[in-house]
Amino acid sequence: MISTRFYLENLLLPPVLAGIRDQSQLRYPIGPDIAIAWTTHLDVADTAAAAFQRGPMAPDLVTVGHLPPLRGKDLAHGFSQHEGRTIEFQPITPTEFGTAIEPIIGAAAALAVTALYASLADVPEISFDTTDSAQQQLGLSPRSVERWLSDLRV
Repeated sequence: MISTRFYLENLLLPPVLAGIRDQSQLRYPIGPDIAIAWTTHLDVADTAAAAFQRGPMAPDLVTVGHLPPLRGKDLAHGFSQHEGRTIEFQPITPTEFGTAIEPIIGAAAALAVTALYASLADVPEISFDTTDSAQQQLGLSPRSVERWLSDLRV
């Protein structure tokens, strides 16, 4: 089984990209100090391929994500490196985020997303035990934010 936390692809939502493009701000509904083991769909695919190559010797559980976990400023730094200009992390409220994505995903889903991010308000870290990590078990390192953006040609 492959276990993840949050996907960097969430940062590709049109309202998030608009903030980067128009205001040089990565506007996202997490606090500036919360550390998250972000991952990408590309890293999950690499992990699955590496596990399949091991056949019956593959681990039962592999966690995929950045270790150490990334904070908002780390995400913004990756976007800055990719864009060639300074991008600042700007926390927004879960309600602001839900309102911004409602036209894309609908009211019910936006409400659920708002509730999810509101529940994280006091969480210091969203990570996993390093012994289960793809880094430890398969020798794979997650893409940096900058490399991920380049790989996707964003």
